[in-house]
Amino acid sequence: YRLDRVSRNVSDFSSLIEDFSSHKTGFISIKEQFDTTTPMGRAMMFIASVFAQLERETIAERIQDNMLQLAHTGRWLGGTTALGFKSTAVTKEMIDGKALKSFKLSPNQDEMVIVHAIFQKYREFRSLTQVASYLRTQKIKTRAGKDFTIVAIREILTNPVYCVADELSYHYFITLGCEVCSDKADFSFDGIHGISSYNRTNNDGKRQTKNPPSEWIVTVGRHLGTIPSSEWIDVQKTLKSNQPKKFAGKIQNPTSLLSGILTCKNCGSFMRPRVNSRRHDENGISH
Repeated sequence: YRLDRVSRNVSDFSSLIEDFSSHKTGFISIKEQFDTTTPMGRAMMFIASVFAQLERETIAERIQDNMLQLAHTGRWLGGTTALGFKSTAVTKEMIDGKALKSFKLSPNQDEMVIVHAIFQKYREFRSLTQVASYLRTQKIKTRAGKDFTIVAIREILTNPVYCVADELSYHYFITLGCEVCSDKADFSFDGIHGISSYNRTNNDGKRQTKNPPSEWIVTVGRHLGTIPSSEWIDVQKTLKSNQPKKFAGKIQNPTSLLSGILTCKNCGSFMRPRVNSRRHDENGISH
């Protein structure tokens, strides 16, 4: 019914129109009357699509700016809650008499027990693989009833939401280069509340990537902290030191299909192929 509801950008819209034309199919918009059978009608249609894309991008940018401003207040902005928390609505009265509903994180005690176990066992084992094995042995499942993967465990261990907001954590995130703020006096780095972080990931609609710490917004949340900052920071340092080193040089054996997939059970490092040149004697026997 409107041109701006067809596609997200001009190039996609152009490809769509070309597909229609190749199948001898006409395009009609109810709101905008374009005669696609004439050159002028087609030109006006593409010009309108350019402004439609501009409008969508402007709105998206405005929404993102608004979300970042709300992030400074430490409120929960929605999405999938971290393990151990649930989203709770908070309503407060405004000056003009209107009620503004916001959200904060509240603890889910059953799940929080699992979170504490994951942190405790990782500080004991210093290995993601062994923590995953321990959880399977104890039949501890995810929220969806599945076994914890190494990726899921790492995501829990690196999530700042569990870290207590105090002076130690404040200086840690400052050192990382994060934008650290706390606009509300009631939610300062008081050693009681937890950390809220935003813009840690970037989703372009196709895949999700992690942003560098310099792009994070870190503030004090309205929820209580779970893991002491000293323990949480110690876990981050261990995770960083246990990261597998990048393999220098190209893989010499192209038949090693599991290279970069198999990992060591003890340390979690990737297994790599090693090629040995064999020496043959005069009888053709290799040594």
